Amino acid sequence: MERINKIIEGFFKNLPPEKAKEVRVFQIFNHLIPEKYREATSLKEVKNGVIFVKVSSPVFRNDIEFMKNEFIKKINQEIGETFITDIKIQGV
Repeated sequence: MERINKIIEGFFKNLPPEKAKEVRVFQIFNHLIPEKYREATSLKEVKNGVIFVKVSSPVFRNDIEFMKNEFIKKINQEIGETFITDIKIQGV
């Protein structure tokens, strides 16, 4: 397990700072999204401070829309700066 951690750590060190933040956003978002939404929700990309999320259920779309400001706040707290400004929900 220690070897895997070193490989991952090395990978992040070689990324440009903005790309490393984007990868971190994926990790944080996947941790924040409630388990019941995980199968119907996928983070597609992070671009210019916007997270693009695809959902396959209108109910989940509404729920995530309702939670998005809290997600943005928590992600930015984890990153340590205002990196994410919006979440765009695509799909149904």
